[in-house]
Amino acid sequence: MTTTTTTTTTPTAIYNDNEPPRVADLVHRPKQGQTTLHLVRHGQTEGNARHLFIGSTDLPLDPLGERQARQVGSRFSGIEIDTLISSPMQRARQTAAEISLTTGKPVEVVQGLSEIDFGALEGYTIEQVLDQFPAMRSKLSAIENIDLEWPEGESRCTFYDRVLTTFLGILERHAGTTVTVVCHGGVIGALIAMVEGGSPSDYATYGFQNCSITTLVVTQDQILVRLRNDYSHLDEVQTEPLRLSPTFATEKEQR
Repeated sequence: MTTTTTTTTTPTAIYNDNEPPRVADLVHRPKQGQTTLHLVRHGQTEGNARHLFIGSTDLPLDPLGERQARQVGSRFSGIEIDTLISSPMQRARQTAAEISLTTGKPVEVVQGLSEIDFGALEGYTIEQVLDQFPAMRSKLSAIENIDLEWPEGESRCTFYDRVLTTFLGILERHAGTTVTVVCHGGVIGALIAMVEGGSPSDYATYGFQNCSITTLVVTQDQILVRLRNDYSHLDEVQTEPLRLSPTFATEKEQR
C-alpha cells in the first residue's frame, strides 16, 4: 500500500454568533458534473467496544474491526472511485488499506481528518467522566455550547473548524470526481451536521456506525446526503455509536 500525506491549515473565526456554518453555504460547487464523497467510519476498536472516550488515542482495530474493515473493503468492489483518503490514525488507515486492496487506489493521508482530542478524558467511560470531572456534567449536556473545551484537549469550535476546513480543501482539490474518505464518527457527524444545518455536538442525531458508509453528492445546485450510515455489508455489529443526548447526564444518574 502506498501512502502520501497532506496537511491542512486551520483558519480562525469560522464561527460567528455561536452558530456553525453550513458547508452548503461555503463550498465552491463544481461548474461541471458533480463531486461524490463516500465517508467511511473506521472499524471497531477495543475503545469502541468498551464505550470509552477515544479520540487522539491511536488504537488499532480489534479482531471484529479487522473483519468489518475487510467487509467494507469488499463493498467497494462495485464502487468506482478516483481517490482514497484516510485519517492518519491507524484505525482509519487499517480500514482504508482494505478498500485500497479492492480498488487499487493508493491511500492519501490527510492530517486534518483526525478525531477530536478529548485530552484528559481520553480512555474514560461516560460514568467515569461524570464522577471524576463534575464540572463537565452541565457542559456536556449543552450541545449548543460550541466553545466547550475538553480538559487538556481540543475545543469543539477548534475541532469543527478543522473538519470544515479539511473537507472544503478535499472538495476543492477533487472537484468533479469520486472520493472515498476513511475517518472517524466525530468527523463524519460534524460534517453531516454542518451540511444539514444541525448542531455538530448533537451526538444523538449524528452518530455513525463502525465501517458504515455515508455518501454526499455535491452538484451545482445542492449537497445531497444520498446514503446515510449504511452498514448492511457487515455481518456483525457489537457496539452502537456513542450517542450523548442533551440530557444524558441526568439519564445516567437515574439508572
